[in-house]
Amino acid sequence: MTRLTLLFLFFLSGLLSAEEASKIIGTWKSDKELTFQHIEKHAKITPAQHRVLSGLFGRCTFTFRADGIGEMNSAAYTLETEDGKEIKVEAQTTKFTYKILGESPLQVVTEIKYEEDSGVSLFLGDVPFGISYFPDKDTFWCYVGNEVFDLHVREYFKRVKTDQ
Repeated sequence: MTRLTLLFLFFLSGLLSAEEASKIIGTWKSDKELTFQHIEKHAKITPAQHRVLSGLFGRCTFTFRADGIGEMNSAAYTLETEDGKEIKVEAQTTKFTYKILGESPLQVVTEIKYEEDSGVSLFLGDVPFGISYFPDKDTFWCYVGNEVFDLHVREYFKRVKTDQ
């Protein structure tokens, strides 16, 4: 009887120690509608900044694989600058590696390293850490901005459903 109990406890401990996959694993698409619902209520932006941001959101997908490798894909688009000029931005795919530094029921803290020569790494500079907030299992948001300009803008992402 003791051996059976020990075997059961050994089996149970293996189940309990197995890590659950992070909630961030999967593919996520920028949700322009949810993002602008928040912007309209809370953001501190000028009409010119609003025009610029409306050209940015809703075009990007992020994929986080369980092996710590990810990819950001952005469709081609035309961006209107604050002074009204138009810039054509080509479609791009940017690879990155990531590490989960912490996770709670509502948050995932990640360290992301983008490819050295990517526009993303040039734009973000030395800002490798991010906090993603999960109001539900299929939605997360993160702040847009930095310590120089705090626009109170959140970008929302929705999980892309895949047939498995």
